[in-house]
Amino acid sequence: MEKIDKYIIDNKADIIQERSPFGTKKMLYFLIVSTPLILFLFFITTTDYISSGDLKMAIRTFGGAFFFGFWLMYLIEKIRKNKKQQPIK
Repeated sequence: MEKIDKYIIDNKADIIQERSPFGTKKMLYFLIVSTPLILFLFFITTTDYISSGDLKMAIRTFGGAFFFGFWLMYLIEKIRKNKKQQPIK
């Protein structure tokens, strides 16, 4: 990051850093809408509404990975964004 800052100062360049999709508001809205769906699928798999064991395992595996991974990446991006906005002392 220091090399980029030095380059910007030395060359008076306008560098725009692309944001990760996980740091956007659209991702937050996607997570808010899809999390209840995943939780509902977890509820269905814990009851006897679905009889296939393979389907239950697929829903639990995907749902768990989705819930943990996407929310974790979103929170990491928010922390990075907040650190970048803090003034350097």
